[in-house]
Amino acid sequence: MNVDSANEVLHFPDEGIIQNSNPTSLNTIATHNHGDHPLIDIPDDLNSFSVPELTRYVALGVDMNLHGFDAFLRSNDESNLPSFVIEKVREYEKGLLELREYVSSSEAQEKLEEASSKYIREDIYALPENITQLRKDNKRKIFFDFDGTISDPSRRGDSPTDSFLAGSDPIDYYLGHERSKFKYAAAVWEEEMNRHPEIFRAGGEQTQLREGMMQLLETLLGDPNCEVGILTTNFLPFMEGFLSRIKGGEKIKLFCVRNNDIQSTAKGDLLKKIAIDDPAAVIEYIGDGATDMPTVEAASVVGVYHSVEGLGFDVRLSEKSIAHLPFKDVSQLTQNLGLTIAA
Repeated sequence: MNVDSANEVLHFPDEGIIQNSNPTSLNTIATHNHGDHPLIDIPDDLNSFSVPELTRYVALGVDMNLHGFDAFLRSNDESNLPSFVIEKVREYEKGLLELREYVSSSEAQEKLEEASSKYIREDIYALPENITQLRKDNKRKIFFDFDGTISDPSRRGDSPTDSFLAGSDPIDYYLGHERSKFKYAAAVWEEEMNRHPEIFRAGGEQTQLREGMMQLLETLLGDPNCEVGILTTNFLPFMEGFLSRIKGGEKIKLFCVRNNDIQSTAKGDLLKKIAIDDPAAVIEYIGDGATDMPTVEAASVVGVYHSVEGLGFDVRLSEKSIAHLPFKDVSQLTQNLGLTIAA
């Protein structure tokens, strides 16, 4: 089945991501085609709509686009998807291949060996014996996951941006096991990101953070020996909305989904690239979920892994006997990073 026609896309299965949507009302507004794929018609006069209203429009449009995924997830046959999704995925794959080739070259391997050699430890999965001294003597590069690590899923509010925008629970069904199909969903969301970045930005401005996280980030940014980065599969305008809330947020090194670019999903390769570009730096990574496990591919150049206690990343690291520092809250994470924050 090919879903390049509006009639085929307007079939709503029971497991649709918009739980309270009315198929009849959806059909009445989904009457326009943009290129070869159907999207709802959002009025040109955006000033007459609130951000929540606009978010609902975008959510409905994405809902209809994503329903081409149902047959795809059952069959793994890309022909079930709109052509614009397939074309975008090929662009993503090209970028991912370029990154992999960069970190796999002979020159890169020499740099990786140099980056690894500064750590004194029994094996690459152990905590370095000299980590305290390295933190004092070397540049520190501390990288955070965003969703569930910086943001706090337990404090999700009533805003539509908490349930409709990319990276939220309702679309997880479409991402496959451990987000293996993320590149296909991202192709749909990128279309919406470019049409209405202000809606994504509003999500970043409103999303709830772990208590104390803002202060921790600003403390790290004020330390000339630290570079702060975020590796996330969230989207550029969403992350820009978040960074606007942080004093010095413009200094944060941001790896996220951008136009034609989902290299941020290859967290292991990105950490290797960071080490290749600065072998002397001490890299630490902070995550929460099982989808942070690809960072272990870069274990030889990561000094310390930090994990939210009891969540997927923590569990997987423990199962694989990989040394890490779990934390229950930001106060404990601050201590694990070797920091002291004045009250």
